[in-house]
Amino acid sequence: MRRPPCLVAIPLATLALLACMPALAQPPRPVLYLQPYGASLPESTLRGVEEALRAFYDVELRRLPLAPLPRKAWYAPRKRWRADVLLDALEARLPPGADRILGLTAEDISTTKGDVYDWGVMGLGRLGGKTCVISMFRANKGVSAARGAQRLAKVAVHEVGHTLGLEHCPNVGCLMEDAKGRAATSDRETDLCATCRAHLRQSGRPAKDGRGAPWRSKMVFMFLLCRRRSTQCLTKRRTTRRRRIAGAPSPASGPRLAVSPHRLRRRRAPIDATSHMAALGRYATSYINTLCADRLSTEAHPQSH
Repeated sequence: MRRPPCLVAIPLATLALLACMPALAQPPRPVLYLQPYGASLPESTLRGVEEALRAFYDVELRRLPLAPLPRKAWYAPRKRWRADVLLDALEARLPPGADRILGLTAEDISTTKGDVYDWGVMGLGRLGGKTCVISMFRANKGVSAARGAQRLAKVAVHEVGHTLGLEHCPNVGCLMEDAKGRAATSDRETDLCATCRAHLRQSGRPAKDGRGAPWRSKMVFMFLLCRRRSTQCLTKRRTTRRRRIAGAPSPASGPRLAVSPHRLRRRRAPIDATSHMAALGRYATSYINTLCADRLSTEAHPQSH
C-alpha cells in the first residue's frame, strides 16, 4: 500500500529547516586579563599563576604587555606602592569586553586596614568588582623561588575570588582564608572549600575542580607514596606479630620463645587500619604543604590577603 505523501513531506521539510538554521554558538568564556607591572616576573612564575587560575575558574586568560607602575601609586614614607591606587589604574586599563583584570608585580604593595593606614599585603581585590592586584614581594620572603611562585599562584586565586564575590573564609586550608599578615598561611591552603564553591554556584560562576594547579599534582603523588609506605609498614608489623605468637624466628633477631597471645595483646593494642590511614592523610597534607613546593578585596569592603 502506498504511503500518503504528507507523511514523507513533513520529515523532509523539518530536515531542510534544520539544515538552514545556523549552529548554536557556545556562549563565550569570560576574559581575564593579566597585567604585569614594573620589573618583569619570571616566566615560570607567570605560567604558574595562569595554571592556577585555569584550574579553578572557567576563564580565558590573556596577557597584556609589561607596563610601568603608575607614579601616583608610590607611597614615599614607606617606599612601596599603594594597592588601592593600582586598582584604580587597572580599572582605567581594562580592555573593552574584558570581564576582569589582574595586576602582577614584584614590588611591595600596601593598603589601609582598620586603624593602620599603610598595611603591607600580598594582594588586594575589589569585592564583586573587576580589578585585583598581587605582589611577589612578601610571597618570596625567606623561602625558595619555587615556594614563592606557589604562594603567588594561590594569592591570585584568592584575589580573583574576591572579585567574584567571595569574602574571607573561616575554614582552615581554604584558598579564601585570611592570611592575617602572615605569608606562610598560604602554605596550608590547597583548595576552595564547599562553602565557597556553593557561593560561586549560586552566583552562576561555578568553580572547577582544581586539577592542574601547580601544587595539586605533587600533593597526589606524595599522598600515594606515603600510603604505599604505610601499607608496607603495616604488613611488616603484622607479620612480626604473627611470628612472635607462633614462636617463629624473626629475620632481625633470630630465634625467639613463643609469646602468649594474651600477653601480646596487653603489651600492644591491635592496629586500627582506618585510623592509621586517616592520620597518614593528615600528615601527608601537612608534609606536602610545608616541604614539597615544586614550581611553581577594596572600595566599600576592603579584602586583602
